[in-house]
Amino acid sequence: MLDHFERREAGFLLELELARKAKAVQRPIEVTRVVAGGEGNVSAIVEHRDCSEAERRNNLINAGIYCFSWSRLAEVLPQLPYWIQAVAGTMRRGAMLFIDYGYARGEYYVPERDDGTLICHYRHRAHGDYFVWPGLQDLTASVDFTALAEAGTSAGFQLAGYCSQASFLLANGLSEYIAEYDRNTDDIARYRESQHIKKLMMPAEMGERFQCMGFAKDVDFSAAFAQGDLRYRL
Repeated sequence: MLDHFERREAGFLLELELARKAKAVQRPIEVTRVVAGGEGNVSAIVEHRDCSEAERRNNLINAGIYCFSWSRLAEVLPQLPYWIQAVAGTMRRGAMLFIDYGYARGEYYVPERDDGTLICHYRHRAHGDYFVWPGLQDLTASVDFTALAEAGTSAGFQLAGYCSQASFLLANGLSEYIAEYDRNTDDIARYRESQHIKKLMMPAEMGERFQCMGFAKDVDFSAAFAQGDLRYRL
């Protein structure tokens, strides 16, 4: 049977075509039941221990074979609010700073990223084969900064700011650091340092791809985000 699902999760529309392999048996034992409506559309898949008495009388069981085709795929992290609470749940006063690559939600779930943002890194090479070199390569995905903002404020923090890495570094003394470094080093050292700074600052490198988000509780952290405010994107 073929069922069509549309599910909205955190502003993201997940469209799935699900080919379901289910089997009707005379006396189902302690197996997962497939709950279907009159037209055969799946409404739930329920473990035996969680079934109601009516669901246990259902003789349509889960055969464990599914084939999916998707028009849009993306990552969702429903555990994020619990992780934030675990990190900062006992903090009565202080600030949190998050720096990572990612997007605001409106830029995250867009058609040009219909395969999601999951990517693999192996020996400084990025690729999309998730199943090669298991345990040896890094798997990573971009951050939904809108979800991060929601999790932080739900945990009792104030959103202090959101900006690109380049703006954050400029607002926190990078120009003064460069001037001081230039006065006290030779030409070779200055050149090497300038290459490092370019990597951190250039839009095509880390300057725009990496974003910074800060949260505060009973402290003023806003000055760290004095340049390039991007909160309007959230």
